[in-house]
Amino acid sequence: MAPRAERMAVLDQGLADVVGFVMSTEQRESRYLLAPAPVAQIDVAVFFGRDIQGIAGPDSLAGFTVGVTANGTCAEWLAAHGITRLRSYPSWDSLFGAAAKGEINVFCSGRAAGIRRLYMMNDAALFRISPPLFSKAVSWAVPRGKEALRDFIAAGFARITPDERTAIEKRWTGEEIHRWSDTAARALVWVLAIAAGSA
Repeated sequence: MAPRAERMAVLDQGLADVVGFVMSTEQRESRYLLAPAPVAQIDVAVFFGRDIQGIAGPDSLAGFTVGVTANGTCAEWLAAHGITRLRSYPSWDSLFGAAAKGEINVFCSGRAAGIRRLYMMNDAALFRISPPLFSKAVSWAVPRGKEALRDFIAAGFARITPDERTAIEKRWTGEEIHRWSDTAARALVWVLAIAAGSA
């Protein structure tokens, strides 16, 4: 997925009629027509080096330089809460790359997306994560002046039933791995032992 700033630029240049996975900010709401109903809610958190302790909210970020993506939701929210020592990066790749190289040891990201990216980079063990700072609606957007297009797309989303939405979300997020009970584990051991003895 292209960085959000790049996707919004594509919309600005008229190269696309609609872009998805847009987090609502005051700036974006003034420049674009966002979906009337959000597609999902995203928790946003702070990731920090595992040697750091005590980061749980904006008050505990005093004195730290926090990595953010340029013109993103994190930067806007942190600035509004008095956190001004921000280091901006042009994309998520550059932000997480800087964190992996130790250029920054505190940064802000969507919780689930950040965890996934760190695991993909094999760097999850290097960081801890705070409780969610805030939650933001994620939706899609069209250029201002295209109300008919917005309403057309919204009508399509409205036709998705709750069961269909649940199935889509399950397919995208996967199912939870349930831990086997000790009884189930012992039963499997006995089955394997019997199978080996009769072979």
